[in-house]
Parts: sequence; structure tokens; C-alpha cells
Amino acid sequence: MRFERLADAFVHNLAKLCTQHGLDTVADPDTLAYYSEHASVGAIEKLLVSMTVRLIRMKALDPFRLYEYFPIAIDGSQICTFDTEPWPQCPHRELSNGTIQYFAYVLDAKLLTPCGMALSLASEMLTNEGNQVFDKQDCELKAFPRLVEKLHALFPRTPFCLLLDGLYANQNAIRLIETKRWKYIITFKEGSMPERFPEALALARIQNENRLTVTHPKRTQCFSWAEQLPIAEFTPNVLFCHEQSHQQQPSDFV
Repeated sequence: MRFERLADAFVHNLAKLCTQHGLDTVADPDTLAYYSEHASVGAIEKLLVSMTVRLIRMKALDPFRLYEYFPIAIDGSQICTFDTEPWPQCPHRELSNGTIQYFAYVLDAKLLTPCGMALSLASEMLTNEGNQVFDKQDCELKAFPRLVEKLHALFPRTPFCLLLDGLYANQNAIRLIETKRWKYIITFKEGSMPERFPEALALARIQNENRLTVTHPKRTQCFSWAEQLPIAEFTPNVLFCHEQSHQQQPSDFV
């Protein structure tokens, strides 16, 4: 940002967004960093919420809905590292030279769009939470309920469809989402639910009418789906896709 702010287009666009006239200077990034250090986390969260709610009310985000639900991706990522412990229970790892590296790991909820734009809605910091060594998957699973509750509190009436990786293919995650009356699309891997995966394959074979083949110029996609897979008190549907380029030899499908 230190270099981008020097461009005339940056100043012009910022002035236009802020409805200001005659703007000839832009705050230095160090000034913005100083301001951010003195702003509360809650205030920043409210700012993000107010901007997103405004866009929703303007119907500016309606083209990005999946049916009537907004697609929200949730995933964890490391954002920065520290030489000393910045706060208690901060995640850390021992490097090959024996030093301890502390790092910030955050679980983010972002509203996704087909054009690649992603809007941050809420975040939850990960901690070691009783583990001697940082376990990314375990810490993500523990932070997920906190993030869902925060997301629901910030957007109590907004319909969401959560997009999750295979880590969340379990009863507890599905049950939590169902209580909010949201939808979900979760990557379903063979190792996520060892007993349910072969059952889903068997259902897909039995339900012969659940087939769809889509041919593209360079590849063909064969879809098969199993309806109402029993998982505890839930019956989600499972979708399989076999994609094959036209240069490959044909192979068997479910």
C-alpha cells in the first residue's frame, strides 16, 4: 500500500469512494497502522457487518446467491509470525534451529463470488487450547463453533450456505449448522466418515436415475448422487463427479 498510494488513480478512487473533493494527500500506512492498533476488535467487526448489511439491503450481492443463500467459505490460515509470545496460548512451533516461533492463525468466514471477490464477514483466532503442540485440525474444529455463533450473532436473519472442507464432515458440525437453519456444502472424503462413504457409493449405484453427463469442449463430467444418506438424525445428499479429459481413455464410473 505504501507504493500504491502514490499513484494518482489511488487518490482519485479514494476521493470518489469518500465523496471528497480536492483530495491531494492520503494517510501514510504507518498512520493507518497506529490508528488500527487503537481501534477495538469489536469496532472493526461492526464496521465489516455494517458495510456487508448495506450491500445486502442494496441487493448488490443478490447475483452471488446460491438460490436464496449467500455462499460462505470457512477455512483457517496463518497470517503473521512473532519472535516472542504476543498473547497467552498463542500457537507456536519449534524450528529446526531450536528456536520457538509464534504465529497468528485465524479461522475466517468469507462471502464468495464467482468473479473472485471475497468479503470478510467474521474471524476467530485459533489457540493451542490445551495442546502441547499446535494441531491445526483440532484447533480449527474447536474454533468453528465460536465462529458460527459469532456469524449468527452478527447476521441473525441472513441465509448462509457454508462451504467447508472435509475436516467438517462430521455430526457435530452438521448439527451446529442445522440449528442455525443454514445450508452447507462439505467436501466428502473417504476418510472423513469411513462407514458412511461406502454406503453413499452403494446408494448412488442403487439410485440409477440420479445420473447426469455434461460434455465440454475439452472434458466430460459425469455426475452421480445419492439422496438421503443417513448420518445421525440428518439425511444429506452426496454428489460424486468424475471428470475426464478427452485425451484420456474412458474408465468405469459409479
